[in-house]
Amino acid sequence: MARRKGRSLTRKDVVQAAMVCLQEAGEEGLGVKYVAQQLGIKPPSLYNHVEGHQDIRRLVAIEGWKSQLTHLSQHEKNPSHLHLARQMKTFATQNAPLYAVMSTTTLSPQDPEYLPIHQAHQHFFSQWFQKHHKHTPEQGEQVALALRSFVHGYCLMHLFGQHHQEDQSFDYAIQQLFPSKLPTHPKQPASPPVQTKQPEPEPAQTPVQPKQSTPAQTSTQPAPQSAESQSPEVQKPVVQKPVVQKPVVQKPAAQKPAAQKPVAQKPQTQHQRHTVPQNDFVSHVQHHEYDAPSDDDDEFSTVISLSKR
Repeated sequence: MARRKGRSLTRKDVVQAAMVCLQEAGEEGLGVKYVAQQLGIKPPSLYNHVEGHQDIRRLVAIEGWKSQLTHLSQHEKNPSHLHLARQMKTFATQNAPLYAVMSTTTLSPQDPEYLPIHQAHQHFFSQWFQKHHKHTPEQGEQVALALRSFVHGYCLMHLFGQHHQEDQSFDYAIQQLFPSKLPTHPKQPASPPVQTKQPEPEPAQTPVQPKQSTPAQTSTQPAPQSAESQSPEVQKPVVQKPVVQKPVVQKPAAQKPAAQKPVAQKPQTQHQRHTVPQNDFVSHVQHHEYDAPSDDDDEFSTVISLSKR
């Protein structure tokens, strides 16, 4: 791609020449020498437009993301997740050298040349999910990030030869991770504020006076009661007498008398007489009559005479 005579060289010309070199020679074609040769200028002259090899790679990566967005915009009306993911994979496989540069070049969102492309990608996916699946813009960005991350990783594994079953495994994974009908989250209407009813003041209750039973009417009406008798009875306070606790008198335990052994009495012989106390002996004799004295009676009378003395 030679530059026309009479026209000044622009950065856009450098990017287009670098894209041609990439398609012909791969990533090695992004060198300053190859791009300058494609433009028909000497290599030192190219530094008036780019800073070097890394700057050329950065411009090519930005152009690649811009081309992908243009390709996806052609399929914007299709609401299928699988169809959108297939188009992303198709762009990566058809432009394998370019996609490899896009994947290995670090781009910052603060880059003034990359920032419009980055914002355009976010807007496209957010509008696509909001239009076809009723997602909010925030939800659309989250689902789009998940979808793009999966497709991007899958394409890199394919480009570096880490798997070969492209269509079968790719379609199955998309259908499992992103079904055709995603659960929507409709906005719930805001509930009206709950109005708390203030309790109404209760009406004043009039005291109910008990009905007085009227005595049976008689011919003679009772005399009107005096004011003192009509006054309510005053209840006298009940004075509680202190309870005097009586001391508990413990009764001494009754001691059982010691059991006395019975004294064995010897049987009286015929010669033993009944003994009577001396004081009662005289009275005993006076009140009893005796028979004719015997020898024993003489002794007995002697004893009586002695007791009288």
